[in-house]
This record gives sequence, C-alpha cells and structure tokens, in this order.
Amino acid sequence: MNLFAYLEKYGGSSFEELPFGEIDALLLTELSYLQLEKISPYYVDGKGRLPLKSLNLSSLKNLSKRTADPTNLENLILKMAESPRFENMGVGLGLTIQDPRRVMQYASFTFFLPDGSLFLAFRGTDTTLLGWKENFQLAYRERLASHNQALEYAEQVLEWYPDCPVYIGGHSKGGNLASFVTLHLKEKDYQRVIASYNFDGPDFKKQPANFEQRKNKIQKYMTQEDVIGALFNLTENPHIIKATAKLAGGHNPFSWQVDLPAHILQRVADRSAASYAGEKAFLEAINQTSEEDIELAADALFKIFWSCETVHDLTMNLVPAFLKKDDALSKYTKDEKERITAFFERLFAALLESEAKKFFRKPKKEKR
Repeated sequence: MNLFAYLEKYGGSSFEELPFGEIDALLLTELSYLQLEKISPYYVDGKGRLPLKSLNLSSLKNLSKRTADPTNLENLILKMAESPRFENMGVGLGLTIQDPRRVMQYASFTFFLPDGSLFLAFRGTDTTLLGWKENFQLAYRERLASHNQALEYAEQVLEWYPDCPVYIGGHSKGGNLASFVTLHLKEKDYQRVIASYNFDGPDFKKQPANFEQRKNKIQKYMTQEDVIGALFNLTENPHIIKATAKLAGGHNPFSWQVDLPAHILQRVADRSAASYAGEKAFLEAINQTSEEDIELAADALFKIFWSCETVHDLTMNLVPAFLKKDDALSKYTKDEKERITAFFERLFAALLESEAKKFFRKPKKEKR
C-alpha cells in the first residue's frame, strides 16, 4: 500500500471527516517538486491563489522537468486535483531561485487548506548538479543561502496571513529547510506552528541553540534502507518507515508503505544494517577531515563536472569529464591536490569497509 492507495481510499474524505495528517503533509511536499510557479500565483505581494482543480495541468512534462520521478509526480497531481479532499485546496506564493553564484537551488510554495491553515512546503534537491553542490555545504557550513531564504519566506508569509495556523514540511533537503525554519522563527511565529515535517532529510552538523526547546514540534521520518535522513541526525526517536526500494532507492517516497487503517506511514522497528553502515562510513570520512578540506574537495569535484548541468548529463559524460580532471584541477596547488585526494580516498575507503560490514550484525546506536 503506497501513497496512491491512500488517495484511492481517502481522497473522497474531507479534512473534517479525516483530519490533516502526516501522509497529507508528505503529499504536499511531493507537489513542491513540480514547477507549480508556472501555473499558480507567484510570490509577489501575498495575494492570489488558485484551487488545485483549477490549475492548468495540460503540460505536465514542463512541470516535472528536473525531478527524479516525473511519472509518479505527474500522476500524483492529477489524482489529487480530482479528489474531493484536495481539489479546492489553494496553491500559491511559489518562489524558485537557481543561483550558481550563491550555490542555491531553492523553491517553496504555500498551500491553503480548507480549515484556514497554511502548509509551507520546501522543495528538496532536484536533478541539477547545483542542488547537489549545495547539499555538500551541509558538511561544512551551519547556514546556507537556502536556509536564509526559507526563513525569510516563512516570516513574510506569516506576516501576510497573521491569523492562520501553519504547518511546515519538506522532503530530503526540503525537510532540512523545514526544520531550520521551525528552529529559527521568531517566538510569536513559532507559536503558530502546529507541526513541522522532515521527511528523510538530514539534520545539522552542529545542534542549533534552541533545538531542545523546539524539537517536539518537528516530526522526523527516515526509511529503514536509506542514509540521507540519518545524516547528522539529532532526533532521539525518529519514525522509521518501511520502503519497498533498497538503499538509495528507499529515499523516494513513492516506495514508502502506508498503514491505511491507521492513516499513517507504515513503521518498522529499526533501520537496516546497510543503512547504519552507510551512515557510519560517511560520518567517519567527514569527522576525520577539516571543514576547510571538505569545502576544497567539494569545490574540486564540481569543477571536474562543471560542464554537466544535471545528474542525467553527468551519467552521460562521466568518463570524458573524469579524463579531463587534470585540466579542471590545474589551478590547485600541489598541497591542495593532495588534500583533495586524501579526502576522497578516506571517503571511498570508509564506504568499502562499510560495504563489507553491512552483512554482519547491526551496529549498536551510540548514546548521545
């Protein structure tokens, strides 16, 4: 039973009959991957929204570009737009920014729920290499350009709609942004937050100052197979979700299973050994490397692949780009090249070691 099974069973139920829950939140975060700013009111002055059923969905291929799972996303918005539960939900305030100079791949939307509450959805990483370069910064920066933009967006929307309760959510990097906003809102705005959803997104390398005071409003979800949501995890008891896909494929919410009678995502007892091993390998490489060297290595990696705009381009041009790596790295000093090489050797060695260990006993969780 997956997200589509939930829509089939409960798509005819109003929010009065079945209150807003975590699966509804996940569905809205998935919609944020689509380029809805092309067909709904843009983020300008807070005015304007369109019911989901009124959006022009005749050119879905244009909306699903640069998404990892376009077919499922296209089917999702069509089914939601036809369902009584979501058809009259307002969509608006779309804001998207692609800025290589600031290393920023950002998008957010506001969904207006029938009960007068708002859902602020932050997009996760798309298929551009810019988005992946931004992700690397989480390993050596406490605050990204997208963090600042997400907080500014949330504060402005809440100013425009001062009487509305609010939900916040996102998947992957979007979940990280949702958590960041929740932890950094002004107190008067934070009091309006009903719940914040981080669906398989990383947390933060350093614990934010007010995490303990605000963590109870953040709902953290990981899958039993994936590593991404476990990175820098600060949550003591996250929800572990069953996914049918293995390893990185489990990061895709369309593989997540639903407990239909309970109206929630299906839980499992713990993460897999492979998930723990992958997390351990990555953190070992990060913790053994200075933030300066991580930034240096990330910069070098994307210089090698500078001609590739998307992950698809990368797969098609991986070998030619790698063969030209010496030209791409020609401006680095000998010392810098050695530090770059050392980091990637450390990372690959840790990954190989974890690959060998993952079939054995699951490592125990470290006490925090």
